[in-house]
Amino acid sequence: MIVSHKLKLLFAHVPKTGGSSITEALRPWIHTNRVTNLKPGERGWQNQWHAIGSMHSPFGLEAKLAQDLIDSGYQVATSLRTPFERMASMWAIKGRANGVEPFSYLRKYLPTHCRFTVQEMAGPQIDFELSFETLAQSFSDMMLDLHVAYDPGDFPWENRQPNITPGGGSREIMERVYEDDRVTAWVLDTFEDEFDEWGFDDDPLAGLPEDPA
Repeated sequence: MIVSHKLKLLFAHVPKTGGSSITEALRPWIHTNRVTNLKPGERGWQNQWHAIGSMHSPFGLEAKLAQDLIDSGYQVATSLRTPFERMASMWAIKGRANGVEPFSYLRKYLPTHCRFTVQEMAGPQIDFELSFETLAQSFSDMMLDLHVAYDPGDFPWENRQPNITPGGGSREIMERVYEDDRVTAWVLDTFEDEFDEWGFDDDPLAGLPEDPA
């Protein structure tokens, strides 16, 4: 988790939800004892800003440290994105490049940290839910609640992948991944708690724009 003593804020980085951009946006307010000589985009740069655990550590691994801060008044932020898009994005980056079919990739090769739900990553208390679809504005709104003026136009976009972003082949890849009903069923089962908590649509293609011709 990222710790900001200035903001009295913890940030839990759920994979494939824009967490790298949030890390960079929070950087002026982050507290860490780690060496921070890596620049955004360099391998491992995000980890250097995490004071509790590593970039994708679930809450339970470092619960005592995080809970002590929460009990003293710190708030918790994380970012939300439908599990359907998160899993398709992982396959597009890793599985497709290695010629692995979506169902086999998710069942056999998906990294463990990508299988955790938002609740497992962020813990039982989530004060700020940043929407992936409106990430810059969501971040700005959170900062305003924390008494810091932040222009959404200043929000950095780090680690953007041309895979599940509008105009970047999103519908094509989503259709490719979820043409197999087993994949849809696996995602709905694995992330059942997220679908229940935030009401994500159970249709993987719901709301996706058509790709440009």
